[in-house]
Amino acid sequence: MIKFLRRMVAAVLAVCAPAVAQTILVNQQPGTLTARASQLWQDPGPNGNDLDGDSVCFEDFVLSAPATIDHMEWWGAGASELGFRIEFWRQDPGTIAYQPYGVFYYGGNHNIQPEARFDTTAYTTSPGPNGTTHFSLDLAAPVSLAANDAANPRWFVCVIGLTHQAYATWNWWHGTGGSNRTYQFVRGLGFRSLPEGRALLLRAAGGTSVTIAASVNPPSAGTISGAGAYPAGALVMLQANENNGWGFINWTENGTQVSGNRQYSFTATVDRALVANFVPAYTITTASLPTFAGTTTGGGVFNSGTSVTIDATPAAGYVFSEWREFGIPVSFSQSYTFPANANHNFTAVFDPDPNTVAFDFDNAPLYTSLPIDLTVGGLTAHLSATGSGFSIQRANTMGFTPAGFGGNCIYPNSVFAADLHVSFSQPLSNFSIMFSPQELGCDSSATMRATGFMGGAFVATNTAVAPVPGTWPTGTLTLSSAAPFDSVVVHYEARPPTCQDWGPIFLADNMIVTMAPPSCDPDVNCDGAVNGFDVEAMEQAVNGDVSNFCQADGDFNKDGALNGFDVEAVEQAVNGAPCP
Repeated sequence: MIKFLRRMVAAVLAVCAPAVAQTILVNQQPGTLTARASQLWQDPGPNGNDLDGDSVCFEDFVLSAPATIDHMEWWGAGASELGFRIEFWRQDPGTIAYQPYGVFYYGGNHNIQPEARFDTTAYTTSPGPNGTTHFSLDLAAPVSLAANDAANPRWFVCVIGLTHQAYATWNWWHGTGGSNRTYQFVRGLGFRSLPEGRALLLRAAGGTSVTIAASVNPPSAGTISGAGAYPAGALVMLQANENNGWGFINWTENGTQVSGNRQYSFTATVDRALVANFVPAYTITTASLPTFAGTTTGGGVFNSGTSVTIDATPAAGYVFSEWREFGIPVSFSQSYTFPANANHNFTAVFDPDPNTVAFDFDNAPLYTSLPIDLTVGGLTAHLSATGSGFSIQRANTMGFTPAGFGGNCIYPNSVFAADLHVSFSQPLSNFSIMFSPQELGCDSSATMRATGFMGGAFVATNTAVAPVPGTWPTGTLTLSSAAPFDSVVVHYEARPPTCQDWGPIFLADNMIVTMAPPSCDPDVNCDGAVNGFDVEAMEQAVNGDVSNFCQADGDFNKDGALNGFDVEAVEQAVNGAPCP
């Protein structure tokens, strides 16, 4: 209890203590240009730091009057697990250029020393813009520097990441709003000037101080960073981060919104008290059933009361049925809009198109090499191959199952390329098949091609690439055509552009096809002409007289009944309308 009271009293004193006056000497905030390596390898061996990956960046600044630096901030990215080395150098007096004196030290003359040097791990960190880390350090021993003059036109400061990992890199971020006279030493390459400044803030005692206070509403909803005492004119960056189950709304001051962004930046001019406001947030997830039958979008984390719209898009050969939650239908619209008032897990249910047939190869004879015939829903597919060909194997034969695959699949018989040929007993309008090319840890993927033919004549072709490369990635190869086709060739078109470990072979599964609509002939009396006599013959057939009707089925409009609607359909076709 006594320790708790001591901590509480100390906290109150820290809040109530008067702000120390301070002056900003350098204020170069992080920009968007190039970050530069600035790190030294701390060699655990006896020979010291001698790695070719060593690099040191220098940033210059000018003092019009003597100053004692007691605080500094910088921004960067990368590994610096041993902390930082900070150095302050004079300009090289022997040159009219702006190189630092440190070029001689890092060039090998260790008799030359900086004005100040220290290693530190006593800094604090917080998230910075553009994925950077913001480092803030109160100097344990402030550094006093003289005003610049003709003998020393400018000062240079180094911020150097220290690491014991060979070739690890800490990068000092680009800075804006100050000097661009920066320099870099790279071991083995020498020295060079840089075209951009580094992200840096230097502060000295003296001047006006501004207090920036920040709080969270409700208190348990999130965290904030960036509050504290700032020299007048300094850039303040407040960051709000929500806890699980909460969503950020805005920053307010005296009840008035000042920013709707989690990161709020402004110049410190007067004391301010800001509040980061949060509301309950809910997670909306979406999925497809079956997984390969369509895609869903619109899920995420949403603040309470936000209008959410989720969308379902069926794959070729499928139609949207409904949105479900816990197996209960909640909407029959592909685009479903609702308010975020609870966590939801929605599933978009897709049904096969009535003219669609799915071949998952689970009913194919296991361990059988092609050619084979498979019949599903009255449609027969004849599968064959070129070269060493393919066979029916378990999808997990390699010890894992490619994403989207399951049960049995089409599996290559060798490591040599082979085409998959599929012919069908009826013409198709759509074809799709999942594929998984042999690729191991790749950052690009192979190109696959499907080509459709009708009676051996070319109809259409299309290509596809696995959208997420990696190890045995998966994609869907589709082919659609207004003109019907009755056979398809699946071909390994091109290797991955940048992958090193690959082979020209692929697995295949979940073949989905849509049968082309049956053709119709409005010449129902078979006299070689399409005219009013066909309408008359259709009407006679509906009334039981088929003497002038030559087709096998009088149900011309395919509605399952022979009636006046068939007469109407023939009349429309005679007048140029498409077949029903």
